[in-house]
Amino acid sequence: RKLFLKENYLYLADWYSGLHIYDITFPYKLIHLTNIHTPGSPKGIYVQDNIAYVGDDDHGLEIMDVKNPLASRIISNVATQGLAYIVQVVGNYVYVADHRGGVSIIDVKNPARPELLSRFETKGLAWGIAVKGNYALVAADKGGLLVVDVVNPRKPMLVSSYPAVINAEDVFVKDNFAYVASYYTGLHIIDIQNPLRPRAVGLLKTP
Repeated sequence: RKLFLKENYLYLADWYSGLHIYDITFPYKLIHLTNIHTPGSPKGIYVQDNIAYVGDDDHGLEIMDVKNPLASRIISNVATQGLAYIVQVVGNYVYVADHRGGVSIIDVKNPARPELLSRFETKGLAWGIAVKGNYALVAADKGGLLVVDVVNPRKPMLVSSYPAVINAEDVFVKDNFAYVASYYTGLHIIDIQNPLRPRAVGLLKTP
């Protein structure tokens, strides 16, 4: 369901068979290095400092040591209240789009002993998440795009939303724009230069 690229490696979160790691030094000849089976169904993946963070559906967040791909292993787990989907890591924090469980924020300063800091309930199912500065942008299904202040990770607060993005499923942020994928209306481009007042600047309807 999700890919993550880091240096010469490609990490693949596969819904049915766990986390796969490929050597892509030569892109025209991928080398499959390993497959780490997880107890759930991986939906999201993010890698930082040789640690892989996997959104493992109803089994929460799986944290893996992937320093040596051939000896990769799960080192800890955080049970989340919903279904862990897309994950993003910023500094010592993991932000999890937790589907029916909203958003979970986890302290991973020590990846072997993660701490669940807070949960933020969303009006719709939290499918996707992207963090920019002090704000988390959440693709929340029928709730549209939500802008959550996460400056205090123990007390996230909703500060604005753009509900016109019906059935928001994923979000990607670059510069001052949020690109939101809706499985109902297509691709929305939203100006978030002022996170308190997001505004639409483009819409590409897809078939």
